[in-house]
Amino acid sequence: MTSEQQICYLRNTENGQKIELPNNEEILLGRNKLTQITDSYVSKNHVSCTACFETFEVAVKWIGSNMSGINGYALKKGVTYKLTHGDRVELLLRKYIFEIVFEPFNFKLETTPAKEINNEETDNKSLDTVNSKNKRIITDKDGKKIKNASIFDGPKSKQVCAEYNWKRLHNGMLHVMETRDYRFTKKVASFDLDGTIITTKSGLVFAKNISDWKFLYSDIPQKLRKLHEDNYQVVIFTNQAGIGRGTLLLTDFKTKLQNIAEKLCVPMMAFVSTGKGQYRKPMIGMWEEFLSSNGDNQIDIDHSFYVGDAAGREANWMPKAKKDHSISDRLFAKNIGIPFYTPEEYFLNQKPATWKEPIFDPTKISNNSLTEPNSEKLTSNSLEILILVGYPASGKSFICKEYLIPAGYVWVNRDTLKTSEKCLQLVEKSLREDKKVVVDNTNVDKKSRQQYIDMGNKMKIPVRCAVMNTSVQHCFHNNLFRQLTDTSHAIITPQIMNSLKSKYEEPKLNEGFKSIFKVNCIPKFSDDKLKKLYQMYLLDK
Repeated sequence: MTSEQQICYLRNTENGQKIELPNNEEILLGRNKLTQITDSYVSKNHVSCTACFETFEVAVKWIGSNMSGINGYALKKGVTYKLTHGDRVELLLRKYIFEIVFEPFNFKLETTPAKEINNEETDNKSLDTVNSKNKRIITDKDGKKIKNASIFDGPKSKQVCAEYNWKRLHNGMLHVMETRDYRFTKKVASFDLDGTIITTKSGLVFAKNISDWKFLYSDIPQKLRKLHEDNYQVVIFTNQAGIGRGTLLLTDFKTKLQNIAEKLCVPMMAFVSTGKGQYRKPMIGMWEEFLSSNGDNQIDIDHSFYVGDAAGREANWMPKAKKDHSISDRLFAKNIGIPFYTPEEYFLNQKPATWKEPIFDPTKISNNSLTEPNSEKLTSNSLEILILVGYPASGKSFICKEYLIPAGYVWVNRDTLKTSEKCLQLVEKSLREDKKVVVDNTNVDKKSRQQYIDMGNKMKIPVRCAVMNTSVQHCFHNNLFRQLTDTSHAIITPQIMNSLKSKYEEPKLNEGFKSIFKVNCIPKFSDDKLKKLYQMYLLDK
């Protein structure tokens, strides 16, 4: 591969900013336009980075005033460290973190263990043999001791084994591990990882380090080996959003997963989702990537299955048991169309525990009609003001574009006009031109609606109210669907929704409405692929 075909860059783990590292060219990172960092604790030239496309390595050296780091460890001043794809450079220790990315990356990790180059020595020793018991106290920029910090002297666990092949896909949103001797068969035995195959030794909810794990049940290795003998593919599908957030190092997780696979001693694949997009359960991006890796082999859905602990069980589903943190595993299997089991059902042969159905079922949307039975029609032939009431992503704009604008209504929307004053001005102008008006704002409180009712009374124009019959969970489903298919829409956070819920006042006739009726959100789709996605469970609760 030529250097022209290869690229290397640093990706800011907080905002996604990319800084290109040309081949064999020193790039100085610091408080400058390149990094967009303005923190005075960062020197103008703080860290030196030089990429080598031939070896898939980046030489990193701390040259600034305040301490820098790599993968959570403090660096030694004046020492050059050689890192590779997936490692993280911290301009200040554990702050301003950039991940090293080579694209494409097909170099075997086991051939390039992290090394440091001591400028005063000619024999380049591997990091895990240099100063491994350094007792130096590490402090932050204010002189306070940093808890659990130590000098970076290389990986503390075994380096990557040649038996494991890793792939980084979709800009790091998905990582795939395949062990030696893995084979494709028609039957798939698939599992979640945490809480299903393993649990913590410490008893904590989250592992305190990469060694804090044990098998959930002692006979799990034997049972998975038996599945392999019975001609099943053994596959793990796991959400690991901590990698994307920067709270879990990718290199640490890879080491941990390889140690688990080594103890299981069974050929297997693992799909690791690191973000919130289509590869995160209950969405089936990981499964679809798995299917593509099978080539032309057809999966026997009826004889395949998935086991996971995120099953929607309520508190005390067994004595003193906590409520499941989500229902993502059960819905992941449901979206795929394969049988689902909890770990207790599969490994211990327990009877299924009671669980709570999701509040919103996307498969039933198409069964509804646009307006409630015996309700008045959405559109009118007479001059009017129609006020829509509904949360963000409840379908108001869709209703306007699909039904009301084609029926001659002027669309008034604060997202477009920016202020309430401009909305009122457009309403008045349209009515004076004998044009019907639809006000497409959230209008969740009486005060926001009253200004349009007052204008209708002033101009002797009737005002009707259409309330979107869309639950909060349905809104979040719509919002997530839009994120997956149309990034131009703003993301609706739980904080925004909770704020609007606290302000919500149910519309009443005594506000001055001629009538109030409900409208259902019934989406239309340009192709079957979008329809299939919409009718899947996208939320994990």
